[in-house]
Amino acid sequence: LSISLKALTHSVIALTHSLIALTHSLIALTHSLIALTHSVIALTHSLIAMKHSLIALTHYVIAMTHSVIALTHSLIALKHPVIALTHSLIALKHPVIALTHSLIALTHSVIALTHSVIALTHSLIALTHYVIAMTHSVIALTHSLIALKHSVIALTHSLIALTHYLIALTHSVIALTHSLIALKHSVIALTH
Repeated sequence: LSISLKALTHSVIALTHSLIALTHSLIALTHSLIALTHSVIALTHSLIAMKHSLIALTHYVIAMTHSVIALTHSLIALKHPVIALTHSLIALKHPVIALTHSLIALTHSVIALTHSVIALTHSLIALTHYVIAMTHSVIALTHSLIALKHSVIALTHSLIALTHYLIALTHSVIALTHSLIALKHSVIALTH
């Protein structure tokens, strides 16, 4: 009877240890789930930032398209002063009055040509600004992709840790089962 009581006491102690190990495994599992939740939240934030970067990039592309259209219009407008300049040069072959008129028309053509060149320069400057802004958007998009990669890596680590804790939990449950079996044998031995 004394031996059976000792065996029963040892089985109860082993069962207590198994329950403590099971509790530790559950706590570690809870921590792993919290870390997994944080990783999912960080991944969501990275996706939202990437979406905003894509929207900004789209806006810059649209603005750059408008700038290219304005540049095209400036080039088309440049054609007219050149034609007028050509006509003025042709008219220069006429007498003095015609020459005077031609010089006036030539002056107007040069002024119009200057305005067209200025407008063309402004369009090129605007186009440069849009290209710079688009470059910044691409850089921001790259940073968002890097952050997304880090979030995915953190999520993978959390899943690996969760797997380890589940394995530890399984081991604890197996140890608990063995303790319960030993307890059963001790009770049977005590009964005998």
